[in-house]
Amino acid sequence: MTDSEALWKKTLSSLSANGVELKTLKDGLWFLASARGNRIIIGNAAANTPSCTLDRLRQVLKTEFIFVHSFYDRWLDGETGISEKIREKSKNSTYILAMIKHFSD
Repeated sequence: MTDSEALWKKTLSSLSANGVELKTLKDGLWFLASARGNRIIIGNAAANTPSCTLDRLRQVLKTEFIFVHSFYDRWLDGETGISEKIREKSKNSTYILAMIKHFSD
């Protein structure tokens, strides 16, 4: 099992169906992450403000999480162009990066 797969499993098992509210790293907006089967559901925060303003729930699958995680260290180091590269393939990168930081600490 790779580090990315282990972190996915830890993240998924740490999120209940009720979810956990986390804060995005760049903008400091709160969101709700919950587990449903083998996927993570992202929605607006209810208990914390300011909340993100999603029109509908978003789904994060293992493949997307692992893709974003593969760039995490380079993103943390501020490597030029990495944020854009991640966002090209993941509409949920902001939320995934926050989950990676939270559950890998």
